[in-house]
Amino acid sequence: KVADLTLFAEVVNSTNPDTILLHNDVEPLTRAAAQWGRHNHKPVFHIPHANYQEIENSGSDIHSIITSTHILSSGSYQSAWYTKRRNDVECKIIETGLPQFDEWANLSLDPVQSRQSLGLDLDKPVITYASSWRQNTNLLGMHDGVEDSYLAILEVAKQMSDVQFIIK
Repeated sequence: KVADLTLFAEVVNSTNPDTILLHNDVEPLTRAAAQWGRHNHKPVFHIPHANYQEIENSGSDIHSIITSTHILSSGSYQSAWYTKRRNDVECKIIETGLPQFDEWANLSLDPVQSRQSLGLDLDKPVITYASSWRQNTNLLGMHDGVEDSYLAILEVAKQMSDVQFIIK
């Protein structure tokens, strides 16, 4: 990893970006980019890919580390979460808005047309399963529960011919 980080830092240094935009600032490469930006007085914008919960958060979650210069939060909960964790790190938190206020979030679609466009039978109920992923950045998230539940929903789907499944 040291060689990868060294080469990555050299690439960032040679391209000398004006701004850095990240979906997280804690994994090795994104953290290196954030630290490079901070060291070189370049704005580093972190657009969080999730709202983190206080559940099982002992404070040792890697997401509690802040290396970017700006965090573009979705709303007051996320802003408060990062404000609590920024400690002495100079980081500006900017609320950019919540999805429910976005024009696309409130589209009014015809359910029949929507089902037809997905190739679904109009007379059968639909169950949607949207999985997650392992949270390897937190020891509490390193388990097989996500894979186990995915395999279990596939088994259920095989047994329920009277129901349609949309599985993400």
